[in-house]
Amino acid sequence: MVVTSREDLARRISLMRSHGIDRSIWNRYTDVQNPWYYEVVAPGYKYNLPDLLAALGRVQLSRAMELLRLRESIAARYDGAFADEEALILPPRGGARHLYTLRFRSPGDRDPCIEKLRNAGIGTSVHFIPLHIMPYYRDRYGLAEEDYPESLKRFRETLSLPIWPGMSEAQVDRVIATVRDFLRQT
Repeated sequence: MVVTSREDLARRISLMRSHGIDRSIWNRYTDVQNPWYYEVVAPGYKYNLPDLLAALGRVQLSRAMELLRLRESIAARYDGAFADEEALILPPRGGARHLYTLRFRSPGDRDPCIEKLRNAGIGTSVHFIPLHIMPYYRDRYGLAEEDYPESLKRFRETLSLPIWPGMSEAQVDRVIATVRDFLRQT
């Protein structure tokens, strides 16, 4: 699919979210001429948000700035704790702070650190695994790991520490202490 403009992208997204139907539901009920007629012009899905989820979303949106401040506070604590660690590269500031991606200067340190955190009962993740090594893309397009060396390098050196608005100070302290303990052992 070649997208030619923002308008074209918006049109394609709209088609995908409504079964590929060529007009919005609103237009189908308000058009004077053949309001019932529509055509499916592309493959698509049905991306309607149920009322219950919309209600939850409205409440969460009303708290968005509060939740952001809480995540920023945790990120600031991580930043302060790891700022002097030469083995680490801190994430850039800004954004929604829904992730705290810590990078290791030595890519071989990421997995043992994940293991240490896991053994301490602290869950981590890796955001994100490069698409070119996922079986669908790798096999469909004949891609090799080495085809995108920078994304592969970033993947191998990065882990995401826990960060959510309800984290307690004790939980943040435990994550910091466990990462620091790992760094002292390497």
